[in-house]
Amino acid sequence: MNELLKKIREDRCKTKKEISEGIISQKTYSNIEKGITSLDLNDLTKILKNLDVTFEEFAYQHKEMYEDYFSKYIHMIRKTVYSCNDKSINDSIDTILKDSNLNIRKKKILTSTLNCIFNIGKGELKSARVHANIVWSYLKEFDTLYAYDLFLLTHIFIIFTDESLNHVISRIKKDIRKWRDFKNFQIVEMSFYLNYGKYLELQGQKIEAVNAYNEGLKLSKINNNALYASVCMVRLGRLTQNQKLVEQGIYILKIFNPNLCKEVLKEE
Repeated sequence: MNELLKKIREDRCKTKKEISEGIISQKTYSNIEKGITSLDLNDLTKILKNLDVTFEEFAYQHKEMYEDYFSKYIHMIRKTVYSCNDKSINDSIDTILKDSNLNIRKKKILTSTLNCIFNIGKGELKSARVHANIVWSYLKEFDTLYAYDLFLLTHIFIIFTDESLNHVISRIKKDIRKWRDFKNFQIVEMSFYLNYGKYLELQGQKIEAVNAYNEGLKLSKINNNALYASVCMVRLGRLTQNQKLVEQGIYILKIFNPNLCKEVLKEE
């Protein structure tokens, strides 16, 4: 825990004095970061408040820093999604099932997510929906969805229908903001709004799609991500018949990712 407190403090550019003031002495806090002195729950609560970190956020970072086997497999899923072939999916599922450090629930969530993504890619929507519902049946029971839970849902939300879809979208929008501080997670949020906008566009919900793309564009600008911003600009420009915005987006895309630019142009 001492290493994590130090990391969060430095990430937020705060001094030891700012964090410890009114709670414990600066010397005591320094010893906590060195691992010499322990910290009770009451003081930890106050220090996290000074760090502007919730318990949920702190727990997530703790899991990331101290080998959480569940989050480790999130990285595997990310890689598998890009290849998305029979061998990569089957190899990943086999690795998950053989891992004795994962409980049955976590294995089911991970394998069902992989199967859902694979079925979507093959156009087997009925089977994909079965696997998606298994994932949601586990996750919907939790008061707080962690970053890796949201990562999974943002990859499979399009397969849900009716009331389930509304619940899933609502939970993603509500909980995804909590994890904006964490490494690389901004990309998950930006991708979600890009994909959600496309989904709404294909459903003929133009106003809602424009709102989703605008949110994605806003987040891309905040995070200085030109690639995601450019895709948002192209899609948004087409929907609103703003040719100048389309041209700006294409210009940026050609610089950062010519191959993606070709794919986006095919959408027209």
